[in-house]
Amino acid sequence: MNDGLHFLCHIIDLPEKTFAVAEFSLQEELSELFALSLTLVSKRADIDLESLLLQSVKFRVVFNDVEQRQVSGIISQAVLGDTHAHRTIYYLTVRPALWRMNLNQDSRIYHRQSVPEILTSLLKKHRILFDCQLDEFHYTREYVTQKRESDYDFFVRLVAEEGLNFWFEDDKLFFSDSHLGMTANLPLVYNPQIETATEMNVMNQARLGVSTTPMRIIYKDYNPRNPAYRLTHRANIDARVEGQETLFALFESYGRFQKDAEAKPFVQRQQQAVQNQRQAGSGQSNCFKLMPGKIFDLSEHPVDAMNTRWQIVTIRHHGKCPQAWQENSGESGTYLHNEFSFISGYSDWRALYRYKPLADGDEAATVVGPEGEEIYVNEEGCIRIHFHWDRYGKANENAACWVRFTQGWNGSGYGFMAIPRIGQEVIVSYLNGDIDRPIVTGCTYNGLNRPPLNLPAEKTRTTFKTQTHKGEGFNELRFEDAKDQEEIYLHGQKDLTAHIQHDAYWHIKHDHKQR
Repeated sequence: MNDGLHFLCHIIDLPEKTFAVAEFSLQEELSELFALSLTLVSKRADIDLESLLLQSVKFRVVFNDVEQRQVSGIISQAVLGDTHAHRTIYYLTVRPALWRMNLNQDSRIYHRQSVPEILTSLLKKHRILFDCQLDEFHYTREYVTQKRESDYDFFVRLVAEEGLNFWFEDDKLFFSDSHLGMTANLPLVYNPQIETATEMNVMNQARLGVSTTPMRIIYKDYNPRNPAYRLTHRANIDARVEGQETLFALFESYGRFQKDAEAKPFVQRQQQAVQNQRQAGSGQSNCFKLMPGKIFDLSEHPVDAMNTRWQIVTIRHHGKCPQAWQENSGESGTYLHNEFSFISGYSDWRALYRYKPLADGDEAATVVGPEGEEIYVNEEGCIRIHFHWDRYGKANENAACWVRFTQGWNGSGYGFMAIPRIGQEVIVSYLNGDIDRPIVTGCTYNGLNRPPLNLPAEKTRTTFKTQTHKGEGFNELRFEDAKDQEEIYLHGQKDLTAHIQHDAYWHIKHDHKQR
């Protein structure tokens, strides 16, 4: 079967026959970057390694003059090896163009966009060739934060959250919420005697196993706009526990949703992710056309249940050409085999979601709003803020999202209320450390916003001082605690109104003056 098997590698900026492939290893997985490791032989020993980095590479496997598959990527690492018999070894690591996202770390906020829209903007930013096909409706998210994450980590986190998959074909990235209809079925023949195979469509080992998983998933969250509502959603992994209690449940107390409409597809996707783990198989073959997400139909297996449709999740190809040191690299001795994992070919594979980066502490921000306004607030007392690290958003009413502000005391229709004003610096915390759920916990003075007291000279004073809205003046309630100077001071910029439902008492032990 090895006659006519060729491995070809072409680096775009070098002559096509610069390298012969002595050995390769290709590791692939659904919704992950592939890694192609190449051991190359060249008559040239003077190739500049720096010039190879990020160069485009095309690696092909050809059998009997028929191309089996082409893998395209960029060089992420180049190593110069030994030289023997006038030939030099080069070791290259090739990654997809998407890998470049690892080289950029950012912090930014996306407003009122769906996950597919965010992913599309990231791919366009990095000039990635891609194709997107979506069958489901994807809700617009009010507020999505990328916080000290590489663009790639942010990308794969959103992919998993939204129940999407991505994979690579040649030089194009595909992402979809259901890729079963996007890939043609590949026939594989079971034959444990791989050495007798004459075609590259043979599966010589097939194992199928089952695993114990939680029987139910339960997700709960909290919406402050409807605090009394039990925002809880559940799904059964095992249909046998329908209507029954079970000890084996995966409970997530922070569900990442605020509405029922958003919760249902999220929980369903996580249900599928756990179900994918209940039954999975592994196999070996000589077929280089197999890749993550690929559907294959197995035939001629002695167990009838195995002769059905399966889907590749992970795969590792390995090939070797001992004749690469010679002029003819297609002689007997060249071989290729792979090991892979698979699941049922009738259900979409879903990744378990990845945890967001946790907020590692409080941070400062500035209250913002429309130009010409001093106070900007909604009916719930929320304000808009602009983070000091935000390089993309403008410091106006469109910054961030509506953020709640903690008050010293509150209840239904009563409590303390002091609304931070535009330009004030505030301290921001995060509920459960979630970078997408900021909450303002206080205000602080800075070089522009100075304290209302002459410090440290007036350090014994405690004051509550306001400022007239769009005008000159102030109201103030002040306490002086200096010994022998104790005083309660009240200043009203205009009127004083007192409304007493019953009696009023004044007990004055010294003078009382009124004018």
